[in-house]
Amino acid sequence: MKILVVDESKALDLALKLQKSGHDIRYISNDQAGENLVVKYQTWKDRIGWSDMVIFTGHSHASYVEVLKRKEKPVIGVTKFLSQLKDDVVFRNQLLTGLKLSVAEHEYFNSYEDAKVYLKNGKHTLKPTTNDLFQYSAESVDDMIAMLDYMKLFFKTPEFVLEKTPEGILLEVGAWHNGFKFIRPIVNKLGNAIRFTKTNRLFGETLIHLDPYLKNSRYTGYIGLRCYIKEGEKPIIDDIVFGMETPIFQLQDQVIKEDWGSFLFNLSQGSLSTIKVMPRWCYAIKVFSKSVPIFLNDTEKFSHFVEIIRVGNHIHAIGPNPLICCGHAMTMKEAYRRAKETVESVGANGKSYNTEAPELDDYKVLKKLGYLDVSG
Repeated sequence: MKILVVDESKALDLALKLQKSGHDIRYISNDQAGENLVVKYQTWKDRIGWSDMVIFTGHSHASYVEVLKRKEKPVIGVTKFLSQLKDDVVFRNQLLTGLKLSVAEHEYFNSYEDAKVYLKNGKHTLKPTTNDLFQYSAESVDDMIAMLDYMKLFFKTPEFVLEKTPEGILLEVGAWHNGFKFIRPIVNKLGNAIRFTKTNRLFGETLIHLDPYLKNSRYTGYIGLRCYIKEGEKPIIDDIVFGMETPIFQLQDQVIKEDWGSFLFNLSQGSLSTIKVMPRWCYAIKVFSKSVPIFLNDTEKFSHFVEIIRVGNHIHAIGPNPLICCGHAMTMKEAYRRAKETVESVGANGKSYNTEAPELDDYKVLKKLGYLDVSG
């Protein structure tokens, strides 16, 4: 199959997986990633006719996605509805609250001084309503005030929302949508770990309510909701994710028993109704090591490329996060241990990674609350 991958979310790994499966790939990105590893171009519109399927990994081409869908072109990508849901926090909060779902306590501002008055205590996140500002999460009121003063130097007429960070544990529920309905199993993502489940409490309480909107926009792809979970309270939706973001793609690649090309093509046609997966936990660790050669030894099937190029016969890091290393097992603890083994066997000068797994403690709490189904 001829597949065009238009990448905005460091999805080189997807292109390489498709190529390894025998598909003919054209990879579009604006950075060096993938040089001498996959056929690369800077432009993509003139290659639409060449392709059998187009994959947009980001969310800035929603208009083109909808044009291609109207032309019955197999396409994976974000629609205008999802793009607005991601970028427009005011629209998102209004939609979610209209569906009787909970969002964080928040307030809209177009004045830095009014925002400072609003801040009293606790942690807050600034979420822009325009493309001028950038999202920022503060650890304290003083931290946020300092950032507001900094932004004032560059952005004179701001529009943003301040959200008070809820208490609780962040848990993501995600699923693939085929343009008509969600397909099972469903994904539980806790930090850097995932597990597919046939039943999912958080899915029934949150994500399922978006199904009519996704069907109306004919969205085909992955979508997830990050939620704060606290005993005795409804889940509070913090953010929406979709596409081929890291490490969600790498985690799923380890346990999905499908050829990605066929899987995504059938998904785009609405003909896919289930996913073949291994009933295991998978854990991902990001490896940090910039501008050095990388030697995988015997870890290739557990290692995923993000910011790398080929120089001669060697793989070379070109960014601070060149690799994601995974491990999978029947328990999260064992999956984490195997992911660490994968990292430790990778040869890279000056490599570093997070040697802790806070998810293990959060897992116990969430399981007690009934939010980590493990059936199927």
